Amino acid sequence: MLEALSNLLPFSFGETFSVVWLAGELLALLTVPSVLLRRRGRPYAAISWLLGLFAVPPLALLLWWVLGRNRLEKRVRRRQAANQALASQLSETARASLPAPDEERPTLGNLLHLPADLRDSIYPPSGGNHARLLVNAAQAYPAWEAAIREAEHHVHLLFYSWLDDEEGRRLRDLLLEKLAAGVAVRVLVDDVGSFGHKKLWGPLREAGGRACPFSPLRLFTLRPRMNFRNHRKLVVVDGRVGSLGGINVGEIYAEWEDLAVEVRGPAVDQLQEVFASDWAYATGEELSDERYFGGWRRDRPDPERPTPEDPADPAPSSEGGAAGAGAVDTACAIVASGPDQSFNAASETLFLALTEARERAWVVSPYLLPEPAILAALRAAAYRGRDVRVIVPDRSDVFLVHHAARVYYPELVAAG
Repeated sequence: MLEALSNLLPFSFGETFSVVWLAGELLALLTVPSVLLRRRGRPYAAISWLLGLFAVPPLALLLWWVLGRNRLEKRVRRRQAANQALASQLSETARASLPAPDEERPTLGNLLHLPADLRDSIYPPSGGNHARLLVNAAQAYPAWEAAIREAEHHVHLLFYSWLDDEEGRRLRDLLLEKLAAGVAVRVLVDDVGSFGHKKLWGPLREAGGRACPFSPLRLFTLRPRMNFRNHRKLVVVDGRVGSLGGINVGEIYAEWEDLAVEVRGPAVDQLQEVFASDWAYATGEELSDERYFGGWRRDRPDPERPTPEDPADPAPSSEGGAAGAGAVDTACAIVASGPDQSFNAASETLFLALTEARERAWVVSPYLLPEPAILAALRAAAYRGRDVRVIVPDRSDVFLVHHAARVYYPELVAAG
């Protein structure tokens, strides 16, 4: 076929290929400023695109100008506009009269010169929160279900992956029960992480609930959309109880070792802001009404009184890992990262935490591919005599990342 095609061209196939490749290299060179400008503050992303442009210029050029540049930039601007509009409405509703954290406890509260987009993503620390660690799905699922059963006004859920299996349907059916009781239900799932499970939400929509995909996947169109994914896992119930972490919904995730944290207190308002921002971007509906905030004040815990054992705590099991611990009084600040930021909020905050560590820095990560600054901060903490420990999986769901991470082990071990 290639020979037949080459007979129709004024040059041989090899000559035509060379001309196309040379033109691609030239266009790739001209595209470098665009990549550097639009990926500023994200050196790894910029380097990846530049390597692609010069390794396979025709393909990389197509991907950059169709996916990497135009569509992402427009979505980033729309996300920024949604965040700014919502933040102005929530400034008084959600951030008024937050309890101050205990001055004797170290926090990252002295961040006085944050860029504008990070000020809306790195929330101020608040005291009077009770946090409970959920060490796996065996503890997280019962805790979520207990919170949802107590819902009186609204249930807001955001997950990267929600599967249409026994576990996923059980949690959905609980939402149906709350809908029948007059509770508002909103569910946001990433369209890639939950791909192939759209039928799960038919009954919930028919019952009057809202279930929407985040950044719907489009492939075979003139405006394809694959990137701009949402990996958050959030639960917010009545503005009283919230949950965040790394646990998705599905039977397979019951076999994984992931973590989640249940929070009660003023930090729940910050989680609600994060959900409201993502919901406004995905649906256009703004959740700035005061009814969605401040629910934690109704049963605000007394810091002077020990927290009683939660009857919803699951019993320890031989397969469930550590036993569920009771909630502890703590200062909390939510950090929400995203591609619409000049610098990655999560990375910046982690770096600050590592550099300010007074006693220890314990890190658990499924994918240990640290930026140079984070790697240097871990080494520096060890040099200062801090107790630095890093836990990574013995087995991983991403083979290449798992083995790429091993490059960093010798350096960290040598640093202590």
